[in-house]
Amino acid sequence: MTPRAGGQRTPGDGAADDELVRAASHGDHQAFAALIRRHQRLIDAACATVIPAAEERRDAVQEALRDIWRGLASFRGEAAVSTWMYTVARRSSLRSLRRLPAPDPDRAPSVDPGPENAVATREAVRWALGRLPGDAREALLLHTQAGLSMAQIAELQIVSVGTVKSRVSRARQTLRELLGES
Repeated sequence: MTPRAGGQRTPGDGAADDELVRAASHGDHQAFAALIRRHQRLIDAACATVIPAAEERRDAVQEALRDIWRGLASFRGEAAVSTWMYTVARRSSLRSLRRLPAPDPDRAPSVDPGPENAVATREAVRWALGRLPGDAREALLLHTQAGLSMAQIAELQIVSVGTVKSRVSRARQTLRELLGES
């Protein structure tokens, strides 16, 4: 616990998730910040599974953080805090997605490798990610972007570890095919 103005103590970064949630749900902004620092990659990945474009995803992440803050008081602890935050962020992103204009799914950007074409390459990867089945895209992004283990992803997706491995493998193979790599 760290001292706060007025002599009160607030949980620090080393506190357990449930302690941080309890403090944050009572208005402790430092506890909320510590909780978000701990789970930021997971929140970002949850939003990325729905909205691959970084510019549009920034707004979705902000909405997700707002929704997590507002929902803390109703968190009952029936699931892990990380699972709950992931679910809230994903739902928030789905709401944000409905407000975005639909991209042309048949227009594939050209991929011309090289540092001078980094923007075009990123666009091509975003396009290819958008073509993946949702469960495979989600598993791939949770593994590569959020750094979750196959077991952690299996818990979030409520499937077996073997299913997650298969989804990640299929997603990588499909990306190679869509991007014209062997």
